[in-house]
Amino acid sequence: RRICFIWVASTVACLETVATLFLFVWGWILLLKFTCSESEFVAFINLELFFRDYIPLVQCFSSIKMGYYVHPAKIRQDHQEWHHEVSCCGVKLAHDNHGRVGHVLVTIAFVISRVFCAAVAVMGFGVKVVIVAEHMMHTQYNFWLSWAQLIVLLNSCIGIVILEEELQDRVFLFIFAGTDADYQEGERCIRDVYRARLAHKIWEDYWQVGRRIKALAFLATFDHRDLQAMLIEEEENGARVLEAVERDLYVKTQIHSQQQQRLLEMQEVRRRTCNLPCP
Repeated sequence: RRICFIWVASTVACLETVATLFLFVWGWILLLKFTCSESEFVAFINLELFFRDYIPLVQCFSSIKMGYYVHPAKIRQDHQEWHHEVSCCGVKLAHDNHGRVGHVLVTIAFVISRVFCAAVAVMGFGVKVVIVAEHMMHTQYNFWLSWAQLIVLLNSCIGIVILEEELQDRVFLFIFAGTDADYQEGERCIRDVYRARLAHKIWEDYWQVGRRIKALAFLATFDHRDLQAMLIEEEENGARVLEAVERDLYVKTQIHSQQQQRLLEMQEVRRRTCNLPCP
């Protein structure tokens, strides 16, 4: 069992080292695309990704983070994303033109990736718990260093789900995904354009006029409250409303009322028909 634990710990250490190098390279790629891309959309969507996704991920990264990708709600969301986004040589595999083969290939790859994430998360969590417990139980280890390791483990567990990212995604889903709560191709493009435009506006209004600290602060601390305040207009009396939502709810209510009325009328006609005397 000890040999097995050492093998698992070595595997986790190697995977975390490779992932750390990947994160380092990914960060530089995002910044290079921002500085070198001729397209404003590509430049500022990468800047937005750097502050919205990359920095929070680096702050609490560990192998335990892989557990986030096997959460039931995340599995459903990512499976839909894969069918829309995964491509090979510039061709989307799950496109309708490829029939069921593309969908099957994407699904198989997705299942393999989730099994891998689950295995890494379980191994990483088990190794870290055993090591921290070992350091806390024995007096030959430094007391304060052992507690520091426990705090780092707690931070890794808390960071499995980045709550702010989920809250922003929920606001975007509500605004751009329509009544089916599922992004279509055009809706996904509108969402990405809005995110890029938002980063561009912050960059233009603050960084380019010399207020660079404020620009970085806005990009790094932009949260779901700011997003909601920008997306939802406020009336003069302070009541926040979405006219489209209200109109849609009103129409659905009227349709439902008419259906109920027709159902009651049909039941009444059927009751009267049944009560007629036989000739």
